[in-house]
Amino acid sequence: MTVSPDGSIGTKDFYDKAGENGASTGHSIYYFANGTLAVNYKGAATGTQTGGTYKGTYEILSGTGEYQGATGTGAFEGAYGDASPLKNAGLYNVQLNVKTP
Repeated sequence: MTVSPDGSIGTKDFYDKAGENGASTGHSIYYFANGTLAVNYKGAATGTQTGGTYKGTYEILSGTGEYQGATGTGAFEGAYGDASPLKNAGLYNVQLNVKTP
């Protein structure tokens, strides 16, 4: 689930491919009431199997609805597992710098 600064709620699907030493790459689709955003990401985790932090960057690939033709970049950081304020769940701050034609 996502909560935008204006209070609107969206959802997210993602695929994550784990790499070496906590690194990973993946693809996410964010679903909002006014359209979707497709993004690739890369990041790195630090911590243990039970919890830690994760930080990375986004590349915005495309969008639909109000985001049709979107491009841009972004970043995220947060905590997962027992390091998260949400017990055993991930909580991340995400910033997307969306450019539309």
